[in-house]
Amino acid sequence: MAKLTLTRRTVLRSTAAGVLAGPLNHSAAAADVAPKGRLVLAWHTSIAARWLDPQQHDGTASPDNFLMAVHDALIKNFREIKYDHPALAETFEFAEDAKSATVRLRAGSKFHDGTPVTPADVRWSYERYRGAWGDVLKAKTDGVEIVGDSTVLFHFKEPFPDFPILLGTGNVSGAGWPVPAKYYEKVGQDGFLQKPIGAGPYKLVSQEPGIRLDLTLQLPRHHKNGGKGSSQLMGRRGGETVQLR
Repeated sequence: MAKLTLTRRTVLRSTAAGVLAGPLNHSAAAADVAPKGRLVLAWHTSIAARWLDPQQHDGTASPDNFLMAVHDALIKNFREIKYDHPALAETFEFAEDAKSATVRLRAGSKFHDGTPVTPADVRWSYERYRGAWGDVLKAKTDGVEIVGDSTVLFHFKEPFPDFPILLGTGNVSGAGWPVPAKYYEKVGQDGFLQKPIGAGPYKLVSQEPGIRLDLTLQLPRHHKNGGKGSSQLMGRRGGETVQLR
């Protein structure tokens, strides 16, 4: 059997796609098996609560792993491939003059609490974003317009060729990872950190801040396989490895 090398990034992504459903194998039949069971991952550092909030993205790589698990992005970039990954946007159009961008949301997209992902959530999350590159995005953006029930139009004051990179790269900025606006406003930043709600492949069940996260699989509509399963992410505390259980 060929050797399969797993990293934090590939585990989080491939689990949601059903690759780690049961014993690892490369048969065609395994690709159609619904994921089930429990997966425990040991993290190399304490798990900062702010990593669960796209609004507080610090521009480093570590939050990317948690954004990919709990939240979903409008568009997703990975290395040299841009926009060609399953995400909340059904389509993404970037004007030739780089002065506007249009996002049409995928029909049926929902947050973990069952509420739909709306253009209003997208605009609210973008306009109130206060994490890395937030100042640049605000300075360049002339306005965010909602068009109909599923479309968001970004207008820029001048050509902004870096916009797709900042919007869709998970280890750079969190502005393109919508949160449920009404819920965030209701519970506030601290409440959201305690119980974040996203639209990603995993829903947070419980957490020991800085130590442990318990997640359950909630495959979004753009993954063909359904199923149930859970994961436990363990961190480190004061240099002492937390025992897996």
